[in-house]
Amino acid sequence: RIGMRSFFINLTLFILPKGLESLICRRQCGEDLEMNLKAGHRFFGGPEKKSEEKLRIVNGYEPPPRSFLALIKVNKDESTCGGTIINNRFVLTAGHCVCLYGSDVIPCEDKKLLYPSKNINMYIGVNNKDVSQLDQLQDVQIFHAVDVIMHQNWDGTGHPHLPDLALIQTDRKIKFIDKKVGPICLPSRKARVHNKKVYAAGWGVTGGSCLTDSNGPSKYVRCRKPFSYNGQVFDGCLTSDSPSANNKICQEFLKAIGRNKYNLKTKDAIKIIYSKKKETICYRLENNGHGWCGSCRRDAQENEVGYCTAFDDYQMEDETMTEVSPTQDWGFCSKQCSAIHLEATKLMEINLVALRKRECNLLISNSETLQYDKDKEICAGHKILFPKRRVYRRYKVKIPSKQFSLKHLCTF
Repeated sequence: RIGMRSFFINLTLFILPKGLESLICRRQCGEDLEMNLKAGHRFFGGPEKKSEEKLRIVNGYEPPPRSFLALIKVNKDESTCGGTIINNRFVLTAGHCVCLYGSDVIPCEDKKLLYPSKNINMYIGVNNKDVSQLDQLQDVQIFHAVDVIMHQNWDGTGHPHLPDLALIQTDRKIKFIDKKVGPICLPSRKARVHNKKVYAAGWGVTGGSCLTDSNGPSKYVRCRKPFSYNGQVFDGCLTSDSPSANNKICQEFLKAIGRNKYNLKTKDAIKIIYSKKKETICYRLENNGHGWCGSCRRDAQENEVGYCTAFDDYQMEDETMTEVSPTQDWGFCSKQCSAIHLEATKLMEINLVALRKRECNLLISNSETLQYDKDKEICAGHKILFPKRRVYRRYKVKIPSKQFSLKHLCTF
């Protein structure tokens, strides 16, 4: 069982598809591939829309010096973007970093900036220095833009189908310094990158929305705050036994097999097939140390149960509030839920894996809002091995002391 989580980080241009998340799994005992990917939904749940929120660096680490990176700021705005040095006069960045239609800071129209290009500042040689006081850093080259060349198909709307690219020409030559400042190495057209490590780096907030992990019924979706459980309303991750503790079939399973022989407090989930081919899944009782939460529903529309707006941490306590049951609409909170998310003052980086074209095409085949240009773009993400799940069949036996017996069918 393999899960893939692919997404775009708006920090550098190493990873191009954005908002892509899916879970790939196999049906009982490894029959057919399934994919859970809903059109127009980002990896943290909820329909995609424009937002002024800060960029995220989730599960990042401080890397060694990256001599080819530039930090870009427009005017005195707090927001920053990452750029990549192509040669001694040009820096490649995202189109939305310098040109957004209707923006107060970076307005543009017909691929032309509506503000002076000299307002774009590029800080080169920052590497792993603290950027909280940029203008006071030593050994950092500061450049202004003299020209900005937008991709011919970028119109400033931020539409995911459009190539989000821009070239910035510096006001003078960039001075290359060994191991500190230099251009990025560009691969040839014939270079094979699939299954190789790729990296995304930049400055932003060291965390994102609270997501579930791979162990509960709702995998890699955003926690829904608040949510309803057993008639009460909660607005965070709970450390009590998971909702699976209230699953009657799971209770009977533990009673029949003996808690000493199989401990659902620590074991992976199991599937039980019972009357007339009905089935249920018993999940761990204890949480992973970070608790469990009610979850957003990927397919929920506005005003439907489980609906979550795209970027708000807290939702309305109304008819859309998730109602948790033992087998659905909840998951185990990931470690980032309990982390303190701070503004990164130093360069942060994550490493991913470049996926094969077939994998990328499979991931986006059900989406109307995502596109992948196999000849020009790199599709990357985390490959996650899902824990194996044992399958049992329950059947009646003529033994007064037992209600039923269990037979192990397979592991998948």
